[in-house]
Amino acid sequence: MTYATRLINDPTQGLIVPKNFCIDTNFFQINEVDMINSYCSRFPLKGGVLFDGEDHSERKIRLHFIECPDNENQWIYDKLNTLIGYYNDNYFHFDLVGYRYIQYGEYHLGGHQRYHTDIRYDFNRDYIHDCLRKITVILMLSDPSEYEGGELLLNLSSEARASSFKLPKGHVIMFPSFMPHQVNPVTAGVRKTLVVWPLGPKFK
Repeated sequence: MTYATRLINDPTQGLIVPKNFCIDTNFFQINEVDMINSYCSRFPLKGGVLFDGEDHSERKIRLHFIECPDNENQWIYDKLNTLIGYYNDNYFHFDLVGYRYIQYGEYHLGGHQRYHTDIRYDFNRDYIHDCLRKITVILMLSDPSEYEGGELLLNLSSEARASSFKLPKGHVIMFPSFMPHQVNPVTAGVRKTLVVWPLGPKFK
């Protein structure tokens, strides 16, 4: 098993901040991504729901939440668990306890999400009660040739300008959930992603 990882190196800012984010380029094979797309194509999608009374103009996305593993999707959970375990053990070193669900999302024409952070408490089952989102893990299910716009902008530090990512199908980007980021509006096609947020006790 091989992993290809790129850490922060923004030559325009002369900034090198190791371990703020990782990109895996070959853990998910294209045929596996096609299987995920086929599996997710059966889901009924609903508009994105924001928390704490936030303005719904902040986000436009169609979603489905995969709440628990079953015989059909267990392999997806297994792969994500292996991927998250490897990168957390080698790069992030966060105290993690699991995650609530997998989010499948589609950004159609005009789909976007304004700057935000993903860190917040997830209140649900006892084993993850009062746990914060620690890592944002995004698997790209669409190739850049399939849509226009939809770039992921990631603020690497308070002093650096945002870095823009439009990753190939099958690539995974991972970063701490407290990092501000946004998705630019999609101007054509459909941008599809699979997202999970591993949880853990609050940062000390």
